[in-house]
Amino acid sequence: MAAFLDSDDNFMIYRRFGFLQSRLLLQKQEQLRRLEHRLDMLDEQDEKAKPRDLVCMDAAERGKAQERTRLMQDIETKFREYGMTSLALSEHRADLKKPP
Repeated sequence: MAAFLDSDDNFMIYRRFGFLQSRLLLQKQEQLRRLEHRLDMLDEQDEKAKPRDLVCMDAAERGKAQERTRLMQDIETKFREYGMTSLALSEHRADLKKPP
């Protein structure tokens, strides 16, 4: 089958797994949404308790600032994963649309 498909560019037709692509992106969006919600909740708690901690870098070593730092690292990791997945899917779709 592979030899036949490779014999002519017009035969190079493959599934793009669009449904799975959408599911992957939606899953990563949901993960990011949950992390964003946790960050919002942390911001609200800090604003009530110690609003200065939200704007002061010297607080970075105390209390919830460490939690915020870890959360932001998690957000960055997930955001990069989302971006890489999104980019890969865009490139894949573009490759499938290129004329032979």
